[in-house]
Amino acid sequence: MEGFEASQGVIAGGLKVSLTPTLYGLMIYILSVVLRAVRTWRQA
Repeated sequence: MEGFEASQGVIAGGLKVSLTPTLYGLMIYILSVVLRAVRTWRQA
């Protein structure tokens, strides 16, 4: 990798692509935890 130079735009684009599915997964997880808490609270 010596001599390899990437512009900030390329690095930012790669980070955006790699973080998008992670953030969607985190949002789905948080939503499922909230819905599960509501469901258990209603059953009690």
